[in-house]
Amino acid sequence: MRGLISFSFVGVLGVLSNLACFYVLDFFNVWYLLNACLCFALAVSQNYILNATFTFKHSLKWRAYLGYVGANLFGLCVNLSILALCQKLLLEPCLELLASIFLELDSSVLRRGVFMCLQAFCIICAFISNFLFAKLLIYKEHQCD
Repeated sequence: MRGLISFSFVGVLGVLSNLACFYVLDFFNVWYLLNACLCFALAVSQNYILNATFTFKHSLKWRAYLGYVGANLFGLCVNLSILALCQKLLLEPCLELLASIFLELDSSVLRRGVFMCLQAFCIICAFISNFLFAKLLIYKEHQCD
């Protein structure tokens, strides 16, 4: 249980880094899927270091890092797939609804806020697969409590 709590805490830090990076890159109009990939690279590297050090008490090794990134690529695929689907199906209806409620807000501010929420949702969707891959494949000799 301690391992899951620690993994979750590290994950929250990764989410905060991911969303901060997503916000900054979106501000510079980086294409949303490229943006998500760049943010993934930052967060997965940060999470590997913190999980290896604190959650699984594992030494930092390039081979383990590459395995961790590889395992988390499935989570990235989940994230990108859901983000693209949400962008296609939900972005415009959400923007129209929010624009009718918050008449004084600029449309770019609404769009950025909706995208941030969608990205946060996608990160949550990928969390479980990332934990299972890390626990079962990357750190299998250091099982969580």
